[in-house]
Amino acid sequence: MRRLAVCLGGAVLAAGFALGGSGTVTASPSSVAEVAAQLDTYEAEQAALDQRVTDLQQRLDLTRSQLEQTRATMAVYEAEIADLETQVIQVALQQWQSQGVNLTLTAFAQSDFTAVMDQLTASQWVVGNATALLDTYTRERATLEALQASEAAAVAQIEADQAETDRLVAEANQKVQDSQNLLNRLTAAEMKSLNSAPTSSLNPGDLKASAGLIKPVDAVLTSPFGYRINPILGTAELHDGADYGAACGAPVAAAAGGRVTDVLYYGGYGNRVVIDHGVIDGHHYVTAYNHLSGFAVTKGAVVNQGDTVAYVGTTGLSTGCHLHFIVWVDGELVDGNQLV
Repeated sequence: MRRLAVCLGGAVLAAGFALGGSGTVTASPSSVAEVAAQLDTYEAEQAALDQRVTDLQQRLDLTRSQLEQTRATMAVYEAEIADLETQVIQVALQQWQSQGVNLTLTAFAQSDFTAVMDQLTASQWVVGNATALLDTYTRERATLEALQASEAAAVAQIEADQAETDRLVAEANQKVQDSQNLLNRLTAAEMKSLNSAPTSSLNPGDLKASAGLIKPVDAVLTSPFGYRINPILGTAELHDGADYGAACGAPVAAAAGGRVTDVLYYGGYGNRVVIDHGVIDGHHYVTAYNHLSGFAVTKGAVVNQGDTVAYVGTTGLSTGCHLHFIVWVDGELVDGNQLV
């Protein structure tokens, strides 16, 4: 489905157009056909951009999970090492006092622990279980230092991936505006002729009972399906879904059971989940959930009606926390709010 700069829900990048260094359009097509051809070029480039962002987000999630595990393991080793250090100090006191050296635990605690270790290791007094204790301490300290190095590497990777993700998202959002600036030169009729995602002639009221869809969030409708003035760009557009004013972080439920076909960042739509519900009472249903703050499912997952698939957010081209809910019936857009 082509995402047009008339927005169709807010997600359009015109990567096929020649852009100057400042991000402004430097050339314009001479016909609607040329616009359509350039939008087709854009769609392929945008898909690649979306995939890069999705891959980065998946790597970020994995790295963050690994970092959390590393820090949990570090906490265990740090506690064990602290206990070992106490035991080592006690051994030092026992060994040194047995030779007539009267030192207090405070004196050892104020000393350099590495120096104490070196002296103990080289000391003829350290025998038996004391040697095993020192070996355990040395081994666990080396493990902790390796974990600390892994932690530092993970933090650096997260920072780099987050910076690259932010750069790609910023590039995508800038292209949304560049695309809109170009297509604002066309007439309303010309813009409408570019729309390759027509609305359905089916009456949602006739489909509601048989479809059995449920409302994906417990929130009021804040912007209905249909033509409107885009609140960000100020231009006429087909608003291809229903907006519900739920709070960021609120769970988003699957409107019906089905298979998750996409979990990705999708330009102006932000984070998106798409579910193919298959054929219901003779009609093929697909739903999309947009501007999400996070995902609760992965691509390919099978979900039941009501399962949490994501969380409300304000990613992409958005004015604030809300869910943009899209429904296709037999490949054409339908007002989802009239189906739930």
